[in-house]
Amino acid sequence: MKKVFSRSIISDVYSLLKLILVVLQNAVIADDSYLTNLTGRLVTALKNYVKAINENKLKSMIMPIDQRRDTMIRSFFMELKSKLLSLKDDVRQNAQTIQEAIKNYSVSMIDLSYSEETTQLDAMLSDLEKPEVQLALTNLTDLNDIVQMLKTIQAEFTTAADAYNKAIIDGESVLPAYKQCRIIISTLNNELLPYLYTMSNVNPAVYGDIYTQIASHIDQNNARVHNRKPSDVETPEELPVTEN
Repeated sequence: MKKVFSRSIISDVYSLLKLILVVLQNAVIADDSYLTNLTGRLVTALKNYVKAINENKLKSMIMPIDQRRDTMIRSFFMELKSKLLSLKDDVRQNAQTIQEAIKNYSVSMIDLSYSEETTQLDAMLSDLEKPEVQLALTNLTDLNDIVQMLKTIQAEFTTAADAYNKAIIDGESVLPAYKQCRIIISTLNNELLPYLYTMSNVNPAVYGDIYTQIASHIDQNNARVHNRKPSDVETPEELPVTEN
């Protein structure tokens, strides 16, 4: 009897389950309530799996944006510090105007949670919009360029974070994808495959082709898993975001 390799990763199981469901849903079997019920459970499992994968994908998109945001915040405060130490009076005076406006903020905001950092940065950017600060920034072109890039990255981060939060709020909570992956493998190996293997021997005319097709898909999956190098294992960013 075939079994799905336990080392199958999230995307392996996603692809395999879709192929198995195509076989099951195309099968014409009358009066098999067990297989009908199990197929329904697997359909539901796939929907929840996709939701978890999509949540993983959205969450993983936030991190690199936040890293770029942190880098730009560091650049802003470093550039401002250098201007405050300038030997040119006009540069130093403009920098002092900016420093006075944002004296309640510091580079340490990058150590806060996503939401707290977002709140602080929004407030700082708002204070930088004051007319006297805008004039000072206009006179310090390179610092002004950093502020404009900060605004762009902040907007990008907010969009990504809102999409993730909406995905969480709009749907019921689901198990993480890696946990669902183990459950699906267990369901296939301990429920579906033993049943189809037995029924293909008892009634090959009805179940033989179904088991053969599914076994072929499993063979292909297991061969891919067997041949995979550790360096080929996907990162969360590479997980598939798919259709409903």
